[in-house]
Amino acid sequence: MLPLLLVILFCVFGVITGIATGLLPGLHVNNIALILLSLSGAIVAGFSFLFKYGISEQFIFILICIYIISTSISHTFHDVIPSTFLGAPDEDMALSVLPAHSLLLEGKGFEAVALSAMGSYGAILFCFLLHKRYRDL
Repeated sequence: MLPLLLVILFCVFGVITGIATGLLPGLHVNNIALILLSLSGAIVAGFSFLFKYGISEQFIFILICIYIISTSISHTFHDVIPSTFLGAPDEDMALSVLPAHSLLLEGKGFEAVALSAMGSYGAILFCFLLHKRYRDL
């Protein structure tokens, strides 16, 4: 029961961190991953009290990986918001813009964010289907 609770807890904290990295310009998920990987030994030492509950050192490393992966997935959903609304160009630069910027210039910025979220969700579902299909190979 405790390992499942730890996995869910690290996923939730990863999603919250992904929201922060996605919405704050200049903070990227790779920065968080680099910090966590460089501090992974200290993190394992900090969670060493879990050893008496049967949690191994390898499982704590897996929890760090789960945290990084959930941060990355959450980041992909949220990073389109500032890139659409904060990085919007003038109408003079309309030929060299991203599709989200062109939709924003047409007054459909929220639709661009919704389409991006649906695309990210579709990519996750597609990966699950691929995993199910090729799991036994």
